[in-house]
Amino acid sequence: MFVSVMQVAICAFGTLLFALAARRKLRSPEEFGAALANYQLLPGGWTGVMAFALPGAELLVASAMLSSPGRTIGLWSASALSVTFAVAIAINIRRGRSDIDCGCGAPAGPRSPLHWGLVIRSLVLAAVFLWCAVAPARPLSWSAVAVGALAGVNAYLLYAGYEAVAVIASHPHPKLSAAMRELAWRHHPGLHT
Repeated sequence: MFVSVMQVAICAFGTLLFALAARRKLRSPEEFGAALANYQLLPGGWTGVMAFALPGAELLVASAMLSSPGRTIGLWSASALSVTFAVAIAINIRRGRSDIDCGCGAPAGPRSPLHWGLVIRSLVLAAVFLWCAVAPARPLSWSAVAVGALAGVNAYLLYAGYEAVAVIASHPHPKLSAAMRELAWRHHPGLHT
C-alpha cells in the first residue's frame, strides 16, 4: 500500500535510479572497481568483491521498491545506501581527494569528480526514501498508482537530463565550445573580445 501518489513516484524514481546505476556498474566492473579502489576505504581484497556486491545490492533495493511486501525494506535500504555514499564521498573530499571519479553510475558522462553537491544530493535522497518508508500507508486506486509511476519516471528523466547537462558543462568538447562562442558572438556581438 502507498500513502500517496508521491510515495508511488518516489518508489518509481528510486527503482530507476538504483537499477540503472547498477546496470552501468555491472557493464564495466573493472572501471567501477577502479573507482571504488580510489576511495581507499576498503581493504584491498574487498574492492573486487564490493565491485559486484554493491551493484547487486542496488538491484535488490530497486526490486524491493517494486514489490508491496518488500517496499519498506527497499526504502530503508535505499536510504542507508544513500547515506553510505554520502559519507564515503565526504571522507574523500575532506582528505583532499575530490579529483577521483565518484563511481556513482550517474546517468551520463564517463567521469564525475567528487564535490559537496554529491553529498547533499545523496543526503536529500536518503531523507526522501526514509520519509517514504515511515509514512503511513493507505490503499490507492490503480489510476492514482499509474499517475504516481509516471511522475516518478518523469522525475528520473529530469534527473538524468540534469546530470547529462552537468557532465557536458564540466567537460566541454573544443568544437562545441567554439560553436557556442560563435553562436554567442552572432547574437551578442558586443560580448566578443
